Amino acid sequence: MIRKLLITSALIILLLLIVVTNGQYDKDKPPPFEPEQKPERLGGRISPGEVKLHEISLDRADLIAFNLSWGSGEVDLAIITPEGTRVDSAFASKNDLIEYASVDIPEDDEFLGGYRYKAFGFSQSSLQGTWTVEVIADSNNIEETSYGVGTSLRGPDVILKTHIDKYFYRSGDFVLVIASLERKSLPLLGASVMARVFRMDTLIEKMNLYDDGTHGDSVSGDGRYTGTFINTSHSSAYSMKVYANQTGQQTFSREGRLLQFSVWDSQSKFDGSIVETAEDTNNDNLFNELKFDIGLDIAKEGKYHINGSLVDYNKARITNTRVETVLTTGNHTVGLAFDGSRIYTSGIDGPYILDKYSCFEIFKDSFSLVDLVEDDYQTQAYGYREFQRDPIYYTGNSSYAVNDKNGDGLYESITVYIEFDIIEENYYNYSAGLYDNDWKHVCLARDNEHLKPGIVTISLTFSGTEIRRSGKDGPYVISDFMMYCENGTSITLTDNITTDYYQSSDFKGK
Repeated sequence: MIRKLLITSALIILLLLIVVTNGQYDKDKPPPFEPEQKPERLGGRISPGEVKLHEISLDRADLIAFNLSWGSGEVDLAIITPEGTRVDSAFASKNDLIEYASVDIPEDDEFLGGYRYKAFGFSQSSLQGTWTVEVIADSNNIEETSYGVGTSLRGPDVILKTHIDKYFYRSGDFVLVIASLERKSLPLLGASVMARVFRMDTLIEKMNLYDDGTHGDSVSGDGRYTGTFINTSHSSAYSMKVYANQTGQQTFSREGRLLQFSVWDSQSKFDGSIVETAEDTNNDNLFNELKFDIGLDIAKEGKYHINGSLVDYNKARITNTRVETVLTTGNHTVGLAFDGSRIYTSGIDGPYILDKYSCFEIFKDSFSLVDLVEDDYQTQAYGYREFQRDPIYYTGNSSYAVNDKNGDGLYESITVYIEFDIIEENYYNYSAGLYDNDWKHVCLARDNEHLKPGIVTISLTFSGTEIRRSGKDGPYVISDFMMYCENGTSITLTDNITTDYYQSSDFKGK
């Protein structure tokens, strides 16, 4: 129960938002506190009428916030500043530099229904030193309750950043943990840094991190503290938190973000081989799919699910694919085929990257990770227009113009321009309708043209004489566009083009 209260960082951030916005939470504004800049959380159990004190040494920051979370009964929170001033809700209400908030979580909340929270926010950036947190349980409470105390800093001098080298490991692999410490953008040296490792919710190890160039980091004295977790013999989900502190005149403490990773013990694995092929299955000189034949070494016969993502150079996703198949013991090649039309639709030229492809073994009611490859495989330098598309493809680009050729202030016509990607050279016929703002028909435009393959822009012109004669005012809507080729291919657009406001009298009549 105590751990449940201590790990609710999202709700703590929500409470801090409420504090610094005078009780008004705005989801569209960024969090005012950096979530990773937190001293270590405290907590315990408190009996009716009991007062518990917690001391915490804080470094300089632009804003400091304290929060209390608890379960049943009435529990109050007060803060004693390094100067000795005791701050409770009444004191905060009279001080413009201190904010106070209290929040009750609804009973029907799935995770923390019924829990309650109180918080103070201080904007006196000079108040660094030892703070005291008072937790006061009402004497009329029926039973003891669990509680947690958290602290968050915004704009501190000291910044802690933590990460691990990857998120999935095989049984027996080593996990490299890295913590970077800076004070005013310079490496922070001489800190005490350690990590706590949990398997599921059970603490299994505490390990020290070092900035000596011998524990996974080749450079000593650079503010990068590293360590290696080696106890990965059990296939399970793991989590880890890094804690850093320093005493003396430069005192500070930090608790890093939650790091999560998984360990699996499957003996099956990808063998490292990949063969890339762009395939034109219908002989139209366009690639229907981009295929990767991937080698697998299977240790146990079963049903397997293999998936992967195709991304661009900036890791923006283009498309995904997957395959399920039964594999016997031994070496196999499984093809991951990415739809060429989706590559074309992305409008992104290669080279592309096969990103994080994985294999799972499928059971009746569950599945288990077999292997995951996080190294990127880069393809050849394809152009997106080399891949399959419709014979007449609308690129999404369109515009219109009103035409006053003689400059007399009256328009002769409205012309619409629409862009297509054409596969076959041939004659094409196209038409569209012009409607007023109430979808009443104004006039029709049609034309035909001999088009060559590639990106083409066709135009249709609506007569100003017919617009004026209709007596219908805009804004006008250009709709019902149809285009067809003599070979039988066609396209109908669902997109409409709406003009600015024009009156029918703005157009020239005869």
